[in-house]
Amino acid sequence: MTEWRKILYERQPFPDNYVERTLFLAELKKNGTVKLHTYGWLVRHSLFVMQQVSCVLIFVCFFVFLLNAWVSAASLILLSNTVTLVFYFFWIAWVWSRSTDRVASKQAGKSGILFMTVLLGLTPILKTLTEDTSHDTIWALSSLCLLVNVLFFDYMAEGPRSDDSVALNAAIFASVMLASRLSSSAHVFGLMTLSVLWFALFPVLRRAVFLYDHRLDLLMSIILMVLAGSMLAAVGPVFLALYVVSLLVGTIVCPAIFVYLQRFKNEIHGPWDEASVITKLSLSRFLAFSIYRLVGIGIGLTDWLERQHIQYGDLQVTNCE
Repeated sequence: MTEWRKILYERQPFPDNYVERTLFLAELKKNGTVKLHTYGWLVRHSLFVMQQVSCVLIFVCFFVFLLNAWVSAASLILLSNTVTLVFYFFWIAWVWSRSTDRVASKQAGKSGILFMTVLLGLTPILKTLTEDTSHDTIWALSSLCLLVNVLFFDYMAEGPRSDDSVALNAAIFASVMLASRLSSSAHVFGLMTLSVLWFALFPVLRRAVFLYDHRLDLLMSIILMVLAGSMLAAVGPVFLALYVVSLLVGTIVCPAIFVYLQRFKNEIHGPWDEASVITKLSLSRFLAFSIYRLVGIGIGLTDWLERQHIQYGDLQVTNCE
């Protein structure tokens, strides 16, 4: 009996879909591309998500404090500027200890001072920008924009990453709408200063800490959660209870459920899969390939014209027999 071989260049006395029983499923691979995550890895990344949730809640609590006159505008401005300076000098030390790009860090400080000056000049405009809009509309749009900020924030996850500009624009838009409900220009300037610090500058530091220092990232998560919990307790015990429940579910229960469901993951791969073309073509290679194709087309067209004996002077064509 003729032995079956897995080749195509010879004719064999077997049907096209024939497979030897001893070779059937021999190349089967299960979960070859599946990456299993540990519980600790999931908890650490879920804490980074809860950092952003805590930042949003802290910002909302500061707005409630300003609205109810529980904190003065001068205190908030002083606190925001102090925290900004501390973060900036910490960022300077961080950058200088890990790279030589000191010019960019200094330029960031100059840009921040210029932005604060422009923001101070625009404060009266921001205060009256949406004063004709009803309170219910402001609360609804602000809540929606802050939710968009949490959903579209760049959490540095694997795979396609979201555009962080959407989250930043949504947070600034919510800040402008909330600032219009405050009583004075000083309150508006304090809230907008906090908004820029909290949603534009602070995430840069958080991402750097998340990537390079796990212990400091854990400490930052604890500080933000404690701060958010204490401020929510001042607003109302119901909000604190909801925050604690969401914190436990998001950082403990959900990672545990994900780890449990990983055991049921079952991807099957084998020689029967359709071939997938994976191209990693850089811009320079793409341009070189395009020029090569254009040159090839030009050479082919020239050869065809020569075969047809085209006379360019008087455009007389003589066909070859």
